[in-house]
Amino acid sequence: GKFLVMAGVFLSDSVPATKLVAIENDAFRLSRLKQNLRLYLPKFLSKRVVVLRGDASRILGRAPDGPFDAILVDAPCSSERERLLRGLGRQKDEPWREEKAKANSRRQVSLLRSALENAIGTVVYATCALSHIENDAVVQEVLDLGQRRVSRIATDRIGNISGLEIE
Repeated sequence: GKFLVMAGVFLSDSVPATKLVAIENDAFRLSRLKQNLRLYLPKFLSKRVVVLRGDASRILGRAPDGPFDAILVDAPCSSERERLLRGLGRQKDEPWREEKAKANSRRQVSLLRSALENAIGTVVYATCALSHIENDAVVQEVLDLGQRRVSRIATDRIGNISGLEIE
């Protein structure tokens, strides 16, 4: 869903030369992404989308048309939101484990660092995790590494949501 929203914004008529590249390592998520693009993106726009399978932290720098104006990091996570909904009786699932969240956070740091290295504009970091381990702590660790200068986005630019902007 997040990539489709991004496609709707960046593939508009006002930005005719824009091309989007999606990189997904997980076969199931890649299949679902391709299906969503076929179902919900008009064919004339889908010609401006390239979908690659691979580890984005390793191949983003070699992807076609980089560096990129914008990068969405839809990071794999422990999906606590989904677990919470399942816990309400929808279906059984394994319990949340801090060790797994920490392992995910190491992967997320790698993906976010790669995005910052290959972006010349906006980077959006998104998870469906609720834990700070996979959200604020990931962003803070990347900021502490200091590889790129970032600044807070003025809240009047995006409503009541604060964020960071690459300088």
